[in-house]
Amino acid sequence: REETLGTLGPGSILGEMALIDDAPRMATVRAVDQTTLLRVERRRFKARIEAADPVIRKLLRILVHNVRSITDRHIAALEDAERAKKAV
Repeated sequence: REETLGTLGPGSILGEMALIDDAPRMATVRAVDQTTLLRVERRRFKARIEAADPVIRKLLRILVHNVRSITDRHIAALEDAERAKKAV
């Protein structure tokens, strides 16, 4: 289903988790106003990440994993609540 998860403004970044952990993006984005985007090539981004301190690389991966895990649990709870409402 389609649901607005948030609104991004100038200077925002999106799709960053997929660049870090190679997992599918968690959402789709739709521009509601005229928008200018800067596409970051995966290859170039990966090269910069690999050049970073190993502790920073690990920290980024842990943070992305935690965000995905929390989001998955939140979505499951919303789906459970929706099913419970329909069952009544």
